[in-house]
Amino acid sequence: MLDGAYVVSAFGRASLDALLDRARGRLFHAMDNCPNQQVIGGDAEAADAAMRTIVQAGGLAVPLLFGRAYHTPLFADWAMALGACYDELPLTHGGRVPVY
Repeated sequence: MLDGAYVVSAFGRASLDALLDRARGRLFHAMDNCPNQQVIGGDAEAADAAMRTIVQAGGLAVPLLFGRAYHTPLFADWAMALGACYDELPLTHGGRVPVY
């Protein structure tokens, strides 16, 4: 389960990637919303330390109010469980509405 997640802006992607590399599997890049907005998440200690680093460097880091590790390896167990549920759904036809 995810303990801490932040929306990050005004902090270069290369700097963010370096910060995530230093977290050594405790913090992950979860979403790339646009060139100047990323979402990171991981355990609370690593996420809070990253937030302090980002803010000290002049970036923005706003906490998110949920504890789901979507789009990170931390969600793998849930994805497998949900996948098993979806496999049992009786889908008889393909989608009808295009999704973008």
